[in-house]
Amino acid sequence: MEILSFGDEQKLTNVEILNYYKQLKEYLINTPHENITKGSLSICKTINPIVRHVLKRTCGYELIIDGNDKIKGLTGIYAHTHQSKMDHVNLIASNPNHTIILNSDILSKFYKMVLSINGVVYVNKFNKESKTKAKLEMMRLLLNDKSVTIFPESAWNLSPNKLHLPLYIGIVDIAKKTGKPIIPVVQEYYYDNYKLDGIERIKKVHVVYGEPIFVNQLDNPFEKLEEYSNSISTIRWNLIDKNKTYKRSEISNYEYINFLKGCIRNLKNAGIDINDENKGIYGSNDDFYLFHHINSIDYDNNGNLLPTEYVRKLRGN
Repeated sequence: MEILSFGDEQKLTNVEILNYYKQLKEYLINTPHENITKGSLSICKTINPIVRHVLKRTCGYELIIDGNDKIKGLTGIYAHTHQSKMDHVNLIASNPNHTIILNSDILSKFYKMVLSINGVVYVNKFNKESKTKAKLEMMRLLLNDKSVTIFPESAWNLSPNKLHLPLYIGIVDIAKKTGKPIIPVVQEYYYDNYKLDGIERIKKVHVVYGEPIFVNQLDNPFEKLEEYSNSISTIRWNLIDKNKTYKRSEISNYEYINFLKGCIRNLKNAGIDINDENKGIYGSNDDFYLFHHINSIDYDNNGNLLPTEYVRKLRGN
C-alpha cells in the first residue's frame, strides 16, 4: 500500500481522507509487527508488573504519581514531557498499563539492553524511511489495542525558561488515524543542589497524568497539538507554582551551569551526542528556543554566563 506523506494528505478531500484512513487501518491490522524489539508483546508484558514494582522501590528518590488511577486499562498514546535519563524509569513505574516506547536509536548498548526489558520501537530521527516505519509500527500497535509511549519534544528540555520544547505533529496524526486518545503526561523533577559538581541528584519526581485528548479524523491537527501543548504547560506551571520550587530570578549562574554539566554528563553516559540531540529539536533555531541550546550556554572561569552563539552572531562576533 502507498503511504502518503502528511503534506500529501492535506491535498485530499474529506471523503478521500476518510477512505485513505480506512484502507490504512486494514493494511496495518493485517500486517505483522516488523520494527519492534523481541518479546515486547509477550515476555515484556508479562513481567511488566514486576518491573514496575522493582523500579518504584529502587529508583532512589521519591516518586509521586497523580491521575494514574483514571487511565488504568486505557489504550492510548502516552505523550510524556522529556527532561532526564530517568524519564523511562518513571514512565514504566507510574503507568498501570504496559506501553511500548518509541525511542531514538542513538543510545549506548547498555541503555538499549535495559529498555529491551520493557519493549521498544527504535527510530533514527534523521532518516525519513526509519521515521515512517516507526510511525506505522506505532499505529499498528494501537490498532491492535496496545498502548504506546512517545516523547513529542523529541529531545531533553534542558531550559528552566521553557515549559516544553517545540512539539512534533506526529502524535496528533497517529491519534487521527487510529482513533486512540493522547494522554498528556508531565514529569516534574526536583533536585538537591548542595554540591555543584555537575552530577544530577534527583530528590523527587512528580508524575501527573492529564485528561485524555480525543482526535477525530477531520479535526485540525495543529489545533489538537495546541490543546496538548496547553495541557502539559498548565500541569507544569501548576506544579511549579504549587511547590514554589524556584523563580527564574533566583536561579544563580552557578546552579544553571551545574545543571547543564549534569545534563551533558547524562547524555554522554547514555551514548547520545550533544550535537545530534540539538538537531532533533524541531524548530530549534526559532524564537521559541533561543538561548537554550545545550551547546550554546558558555561561561567563563568565574561562573558567569556568556552571550549565546545566536547573540554573538547578531553582534557580528
